[in-house]
Amino acid sequence: MRRTLASSTIALIVGAGPVLADLTPAQVWENLESYYASMGYEVTTGATDEAGSMLTLSDIVATSDTEQLDTTITIPKMTLDQAGDARIRTVVDGDITIGMVSQMPDEEPAEINVVIAAPDNEILSSGSVEDMLHEFRYPSLEAVLRLGDGNADEAEVPLTATVSDLAGQYRTVQGEEQQITYEMTAAGLDLDVDVNEPPSEGESQGSGKLAGQMHIDGITSSGQTVLPAGLDNMAERMDLALNAGFLADGSFQMGPITGNATFEGTDPDGTAQSGSGKFISGGGDLTFAMSKDGLSYQGTSKKTEVEVTVNQLPFPIAYAVESAVGALTFPISKSDDAQPFSFKYELMGLTLADGIWNLFDPGQELPRDPANLTIDVAGEALVKGDLFDPAFSQKMADMAEDGAGQDPAPMAPICRLRPKCPSSRNRSRSM
Repeated sequence: MRRTLASSTIALIVGAGPVLADLTPAQVWENLESYYASMGYEVTTGATDEAGSMLTLSDIVATSDTEQLDTTITIPKMTLDQAGDARIRTVVDGDITIGMVSQMPDEEPAEINVVIAAPDNEILSSGSVEDMLHEFRYPSLEAVLRLGDGNADEAEVPLTATVSDLAGQYRTVQGEEQQITYEMTAAGLDLDVDVNEPPSEGESQGSGKLAGQMHIDGITSSGQTVLPAGLDNMAERMDLALNAGFLADGSFQMGPITGNATFEGTDPDGTAQSGSGKFISGGGDLTFAMSKDGLSYQGTSKKTEVEVTVNQLPFPIAYAVESAVGALTFPISKSDDAQPFSFKYELMGLTLADGIWNLFDPGQELPRDPANLTIDVAGEALVKGDLFDPAFSQKMADMAEDGAGQDPAPMAPICRLRPKCPSSRNRSRSM
């Protein structure tokens, strides 16, 4: 399982609950190191300086090398000091850099580099070694993403994400297993993308520029994770972690969203192209859960309006949706018994612009009332192997390659889908 960039970075510079006790800076740092060791990171420090109640760490590097992704996180300086009230204050100085190189089979390595700036950041840690709480505050956090030179082919693909007034807390409780809970809020998130694809000499391909912005007004998130003891690298062997008791669940809410983008360039024949688009949304939410019992997602979005204009089309492409809801549950652990799965999607109040309707109904003979779409599928799956087991994944890949163009029957002994019964909830309805 891949760790998200946001969770990896915040956890590394934040830490791990709430009874006040006499913590030391060294204990806070050891808590961070042990957490990242369990997630498959190797943490090294270029220099360590203890002066009185202050601990200063320089050139902190966390590395994780997996079959598909190599990650290196570098923090130039971290200072931990007594802040009073039995709390430790941690400050990160300088920009955090993250380098990721994908190692996908039969593909050229792809490099991504991220630079994170978090001025005036502060983390206050309290509690004890067994129960430690970190309260963090970032007035502004900016992350700039670029493709590596070897992957970009001289193209520029910068993406800037800026989070304002980020605050929250992160707690770990040590025992037979490590329990982690977190909650956070942010006043807003701004995304800016500026892509430049220059023309290539001697090649028949287009060139162009894309600029876009998106703003999310208000974000909240919370969740929990349970990390079982005795596993050195859960990122590599998530199947073992799940069977040992790993679980994670959380929720994410977004306020109103606005966005726009413009494009101009040429196609491979040299023909000029241009366009623009904009959208607004009332926001939405997402919940997820993963454990040995299965994987589930559920999300909703409020009213959304989209309009796209392209110079090669005589009318804008515009549509609106009143709301959308999606939910998915699926088993991920092997069992001799069939396990339930479900998929549901609802699209409510879909309307299309007259320009689109007129393509297939120029006489306006069809009703143009808002349309609804509902898909509701449920059944049972017989899963004969842990889906996160590398050996099982490789076996599935080998079977897919060997069975290309042949009868798919060889897959049946590993995973069979069974409808509940003819009268089950398996149904779909379209517009």
